[in-house]
Amino acid sequence: MKLTALLLTGILTPTASLAACWELRQEPGAFTFVGTQAGAPARGVFERYTGVLSLPSGDIGQGFLKVRVDVASLETQLPELNEVLRGAEFFDAARWPSAHFTSDSLKALGDDRYQVRGDLHIRDITHQRTTEFRITGPAGHRRLQGKDSIKRLDYGVGTGEWKNTRWVGNQVSVEVDVALEAVDERACGN
Repeated sequence: MKLTALLLTGILTPTASLAACWELRQEPGAFTFVGTQAGAPARGVFERYTGVLSLPSGDIGQGFLKVRVDVASLETQLPELNEVLRGAEFFDAARWPSAHFTSDSLKALGDDRYQVRGDLHIRDITHQRTTEFRITGPAGHRRLQGKDSIKRLDYGVGTGEWKNTRWVGNQVSVEVDVALEAVDERACGN
């Protein structure tokens, strides 16, 4: 859900040890979310996503992060809940198959922390989000990691009787922990 600002994103300052263009590598459990249902945590993951992070040499402000998450890939380990969340009253995956984040600003904060601002689009609603993330790991094993939370109702996730937050909480935590793979700068359009 927050796919965040899901869904999602932190970025780095270019140095000799960092690539200028990275793709987010597919791996289990990289995009997770936790909401509440009847006061208890309800956990899930988005299993399919794509993304690219561009860090042009010398000017991180010209970089960008783009992430797209396939909302039909939502998995909670509860088939009935998966069906409801993918359905028309929540994500409506048949009508809006993906959620995405596109940055318009990147800023280094120091200590491998970065701030990203951009548009988070879920269903047919877009809001600008600002969040922080961290890049971790040695060269060749870099990871983008971050946490944030969103209000699901701000994005129309939960319509009809599901607008009532008595049984399904409005606040949803999103966590991203995804491997980065250095790719040719042409993949980023640099």
